[in-house]
Amino acid sequence: GFNVIVFDLRDHGESSIDDNRVSGGQDEWVDVIAVFDWLIDEQGADSDKIGIYGNSMGAGTAAIAFTLDDRLQSVWLESGYSDMGDIVVEELEFQGYPTFLGGAGIFAGKIIAGQNLIEHYPLDAATEIGDRHMYIVHGNQDKRVRVHHGEKMCDEALSHGDESKITCWFEDSTIRYDVGRGMESDEHQTLMLTNSDEYKTRIIGFFTDSLM
Repeated sequence: GFNVIVFDLRDHGESSIDDNRVSGGQDEWVDVIAVFDWLIDEQGADSDKIGIYGNSMGAGTAAIAFTLDDRLQSVWLESGYSDMGDIVVEELEFQGYPTFLGGAGIFAGKIIAGQNLIEHYPLDAATEIGDRHMYIVHGNQDKRVRVHHGEKMCDEALSHGDESKITCWFEDSTIRYDVGRGMESDEHQTLMLTNSDEYKTRIIGFFTDSLM
């Protein structure tokens, strides 16, 4: 079996408040490495027996950590973004704002918050994969983080890594529900709900093969 540690990134949930801003993984990746180091230094875990799981922004954060610390040997990336510039523009569109504000938002982040939102690119996890393990998961209908992000990550990983250690799973996945104003749908990070049995088999198999 597996031991699992679940934690809140900085400025999330019950974690410490740094600057009360979310940076899309640009700062938060350090928290992933801090937990990784804690498991090794304080709990006696072997570094090659620790896998990383992330979805949505967590996937972007995990990918950045995977890029910048080659001790990380196994990562599951679900519904994550590969390009920070693209996701800033697409998130504006998703929220109903003009997309031309994307560049201005990135610039404002640098000037007002001292935060470079495009310093690290999750896609670099694929180009820097080496002989490590990666599993990329994305729903085809995802409107929040569009499937092209997962497809790009998959293509780059297969181009730069060991194909036997890389799996990409793209699947139709939509949840429909009634919120009292008619039916609505959610397509973002829903595969674990719409394909639960297959999801369980895949994730257990991946971490068993890559860590055991």
